[in-house]
Parts: sequence; structure tokens; C-alpha cells
Amino acid sequence: DGQCRRFLVNPGVRDAMVRFHRSLVTLAFGELQFAFAHYEALKAAGARVAADFEFDLLAEMERANIGRGSPGVRIIDQQETFVCETYPRFIAVPDTVTVDEVLAVAAYRSKQRIPAMVWRDPSTRAVISRCAQPLVGMKSNRCAEDEKMVSAIKAMNGNTKLYIIDARKLVATQGNRLVGKGTEIIKYYTGCDLLYMGIGNIHAVREAEAGLMALCRPAALDNGGSWHDKVHQSGALQILGAILSAAVRVAHIVRSEGCSVLVHCSDGWDRTPQLTSLAMMLLDAYYRTRRGLQVLVEQEWLSFGHKFQDRCCHGVEPDDQRSAVFVQWLDAIHQILRQFPDAFEFNERALLFLADHVYSCRYGTFLCNSQKERIENRLKLRTLSIWVGWEESAAKFTNPSYVPFQGVLRPSVSSKNVRIWEKYFCRHDESLVPRVECITDYI
Repeated sequence: DGQCRRFLVNPGVRDAMVRFHRSLVTLAFGELQFAFAHYEALKAAGARVAADFEFDLLAEMERANIGRGSPGVRIIDQQETFVCETYPRFIAVPDTVTVDEVLAVAAYRSKQRIPAMVWRDPSTRAVISRCAQPLVGMKSNRCAEDEKMVSAIKAMNGNTKLYIIDARKLVATQGNRLVGKGTEIIKYYTGCDLLYMGIGNIHAVREAEAGLMALCRPAALDNGGSWHDKVHQSGALQILGAILSAAVRVAHIVRSEGCSVLVHCSDGWDRTPQLTSLAMMLLDAYYRTRRGLQVLVEQEWLSFGHKFQDRCCHGVEPDDQRSAVFVQWLDAIHQILRQFPDAFEFNERALLFLADHVYSCRYGTFLCNSQKERIENRLKLRTLSIWVGWEESAAKFTNPSYVPFQGVLRPSVSSKNVRIWEKYFCRHDESLVPRVECITDYI
């Protein structure tokens, strides 16, 4: 979380230094066993260990107009027809696509992550769907079933146009073709436009966050230089601005143009949930409530397989898969909340709570890389849900100035309006005047 401490250790005492380093790693990156020990300790003390909130994917699909009773929708139950191990049990697809065709599409999409519908606009009937990149490769492979499925999503509201939103840069998709992947060959997808959003990958996010964290320390400018120049050089705000711009674009396409969108990045579990969930929040006031934010976390991040274990490195030293993608999403919400302070039922403290506890290992919610792994490890029965702490701090997380607004939020994405999240990045910087409030009353 940006805290920096310096220690002097006698290099001659090697064994002690190794033990000291291991202890620091445990403290800095969490210990997996803590989630289980914490649960057992609370249970033994007779404390509350169950949350009132219970995520019901089918009920949320009904509310999002893509449930079993929604016209044109087929619900795939993976207990009956297995499609993808990193997807939730229930997947919404157009009912004009057969089960066999769905399986053919799964074979053509990276990690079998097929186009799945996640939200339908109640006024335009346009659909937001998500998936992973197609396996195009250097041979320009096609899949008739995939082309049919995308066309079926386009036809969900009778529109003749659909936008494929590729979160990556064009050059990144070309690089992926070299390893058998890539992006849609748009001439084969009738009535579709392909848009590149130019958002940096997990490695760019990791480097940008590290650069920004380094600047938010008291000794950041000991060697001279301009703080503002170095913030710009970190690239953190540019990536954040690109995410916000893409989400605003998706919301505009769905509501103002009345067209459906299909969002993907590489494997569809990092930039993809950032864009789908932000667009849903801009379009649907429900997701701007406390419960709505819980649903977005459970549905778009947990159920659809964001790799929390790999991205957060719970219990292990960081490697090149670590990347603060989820925290970056919370930062994007913070940017919108700052522009529309009355439109959200939750406040900045709620976002900080999630940003801190995604790393703390106090709760089992963010352990493992998929819902399948969490079920196999019986985390629901052996660890505390993050929503227990959320509910216990409900009063602290409630925005007193909240006024429900049912319209679409259209935040400015100008670079002058994308700013450092001070209460997250700068809270431990003692050199700032005045000091940024360090909020820890939820820990």
C-alpha cells in the first residue's frame, strides 16, 4: 500500500537476515493461512462469521435483463454442459446459438472464454458482452460458429451494428497473432466495427504503479527533478485515463447509439472486467449503490475469473504476473465518484477498504484465481467473506450526501481531471503539506 521502511542489517549474520526477509515478505504480501486462522479465531470467540449478503448470479442476471425469462437468452448451466473452467456456473448466450455451437466457439477463444452476455440496457435493449481474444494466429483462422454467435448478440435488439471493443493496442494484437492468438478479422463479422482502446497490459500497470508509489514517498525527490514530470513519466494517470475513456465510449455506444458491444483484451480477465463493470456503473444506478458494488465485484471480477492469486501474489513473493489491476479499477471508480459526489451510495472509504483487503489475506473472498478453485478449496466454509467486514462498517462506508440519480453518468476524461488517488497513494507520505488523511479505521 505504499508504506516504505528502511532497515540496516549486519550482512555478516546471513541466517538472521534470511529469517528477517521471510518475515517481511509475510507481512508485506499476506499469509494464506491467516484467512483460515482468522476465521477459526472469530468462530471460537462467538463472533459473527457469516455475511447477510449472498450473491445470487441467476437473480442478478434476471435483474440485468439476461436471465432465463429474458427474450432471446439461453442460460448455459456448466454442471450440465462444461464450457470454461474460469467462467461462472451460469453463462448467458443468445438462444439462436446451439450448445454444440457454443462448444465450437469455446475451442476458438483463448482459455475457452466465449462471448458471454453480462448486462442488457432496459431502454435500448443493447447488450454488453465479454470474452477473450480469438485464436486467429498467423494463418488467419476463422470459426463460423464464432461469427454466428457475435452476429446473434448484435441481433439481440434488432440493431444492424455491433462494436467489438479490444482493450489493447493494435500492435499488441499483432504480437499475439505470432503465438496463435490475435483479434477478430473484422471483414468476416458482418455489421461489426473493431475499436482499439490502447490500454496498457499488466506489465505496464505494474511498472506505472511502482513508479507512482516511489514518487509518493518522502525521499522521492532527493535527487532532484520535477515531481509533476515524474508523475507523467510513470504513465499511471495515462493508463487510468485510457480506461475511463474506453468505459465512457462503451456506455455511449450502448445508450446513445443503441448498439451492443463485445469487450475483450487478451484472456478477458484484467482489462475486460475493468471496462464492462465501469460501463455498467455509468449506465445503471443500481451499481452505484453499496449492494450494486458488491454485485460488480462478485460477478465481473470473482465469478468471471480475475486471477486474484496471480495478480496479488498472496503468500508468495511478487513475480511478473503481479499487477494491481483490481486496485486500478477502484481508482477509476474514485475518479468518477470525485466528479459525481452525490451519485454514489458508497464513499471513498469503502473503496479504500476493498483496496487494502484485496492484499491483506484476512478474508477468503480474494484468494485463488477462479470461482472453481475457491469452491474446490471450500473457502466459503473455511474463511471469512469480505462482506462481513463491509457490513460491519456499513455506516462508515455510506455517503451521507447520496441522492439517487437514474440517468447515465458522463464523467470528463480530460487529463486535467484524472488525478492521483491521494488517500490511497499518498497517505504515508510525511512530506506532503498538509498531510493526507490516513484512513485505517476499517482494518
